[in-house]
Amino acid sequence: MKEKVGAGPQEVEVGNFRVINKNSLKATFSLCIYPEGQKILECRYFVKDNQRWFNFPQKEIKDREGNQDYIPLVSYMNKDYQEQLKESVIKLLKQSEEDYEKNPPSYAKKNSFQGEAPTNREGLPF
Repeated sequence: MKEKVGAGPQEVEVGNFRVINKNSLKATFSLCIYPEGQKILECRYFVKDNQRWFNFPQKEIKDREGNQDYIPLVSYMNKDYQEQLKESVIKLLKQSEEDYEKNPPSYAKKNSFQGEAPTNREGLPF
């Protein structure tokens, strides 16, 4: 899924949408911005009540007292562009969430085969 960003020819795409569902953290995902081909990995998608937001990857830091804080590893100096990007990404995340709910992936697919496990190491391929 792609979404146009701003007035220019840029598009954004959400990929690798992985559902987490731990408190307000709903999923992780990657983000691609075209035509530059910028790829941002390990973004996090949050939902609480009717609020939705996402974070770019962050680095945890601790001060001298042991209090933790987080610094985003990706930011944009153009705040208008950043807001347009956020709106487009949230729109795509809502769609990804709806697609996941309609058709969740089956990670535990069973595959049947015939044969027996080798009883000695001679039959092993490694």
